[in-house]
Formats: sequence, C-alpha cells, structure tokens
Amino acid sequence: MNMKKDYKDYLKIFLVFVLVIMIRVFVIDVITVEGISMYPTLNEYHDKVILEKYKQFTDNYDRGDIVVVKLENRNIIKRVIGLPNETIEIKNSDVYINGDLFEEPYLDDSIKTYPDMTIKIPSDS
Repeated sequence: MNMKKDYKDYLKIFLVFVLVIMIRVFVIDVITVEGISMYPTLNEYHDKVILEKYKQFTDNYDRGDIVVVKLENRNIIKRVIGLPNETIEIKNSDVYINGDLFEEPYLDDSIKTYPDMTIKIPSDS
C-alpha cells in the first residue's frame, strides 16, 4: 500500500514538473531588458518583462503594444507602430502614419529617430 502511495506522489510531482515546463516553453517567459531603445518605458538591466508567448498565435497586435523579437542570439524589445496596409514615414525625426503625425508622448525630447525613410507595411503582417 505504501508503494502505491509513493507512486502516486511521484506521479503528481512529475506531472507538476511537466506542467511547469510546458507553461515556460509555450505560454510565458521572463525576459531581461537589454539596451536603452525602450527607455524610459523600460530600463536596461533593471526591468524584466513577462512575455505572453501564446499571444503571437491568438491575437493581432495593436499600435502601442510592446513585443519581443528574437534577433540572432538575443531578444529585442520594441513597440508596435505600424499596422498592416499602413505607410510609415520618418522625416526629420518625426514619425508619420499614412501622412498623419504620430505623437509619441512616451519618448524623451532628446530622443531622435534616424534616418529618414518610408516603409509600407504588407497586408499579411
């Protein structure tokens, strides 16, 4: 009888372990902020972000969402500005969406966007 109880206890521990691993792999992760590109919203090495991994499969992103992108061997954190079928233009450090000035109140006045460019966001993005 003790052997059966021990087996059930070990099985419960194993199932909890598997559940934790699956949550970490497929549902959430914790990312440490690297770099200053999201300052002052996120601070380098001080802030951690809980990443909702499942969201990439279930939702569309909205303007202003903060996303984590895997680039080579590191993660970068960026804010969504352009949406499908929009034209983003950066001119003289100002950002325009479909010709309208896009206000970025979260940016410090000393932060400038370079270089001037125009980007058309594809409809399937």
